[in-house]
Amino acid sequence: MTEQQPKALQLADRLRNEYCDGMAFDAAKELRRLHALNQELLEAAKLCRPHMYDHASNTQDCAFEKLCVVIAKAEGEIK
Repeated sequence: MTEQQPKALQLADRLRNEYCDGMAFDAAKELRRLHALNQELLEAAKLCRPHMYDHASNTQDCAFEKLCVVIAKAEGEIK
């Protein structure tokens, strides 16, 4: 476990290393799955961002702003 790891992966490692029951292993596996899914969604959002900006309308402006906030949160720029 390193400090550079995302919190979900730190917790998954801790569950795996410190607890020996099946529920802890299942929780660690689920944290890893959700982290991987979150990374995929973040990459998809980043791919969409330039296209939303290029074709902005009133409705898309709101979605674009939300997308930018979510990306900033995921990258630790804001909480």
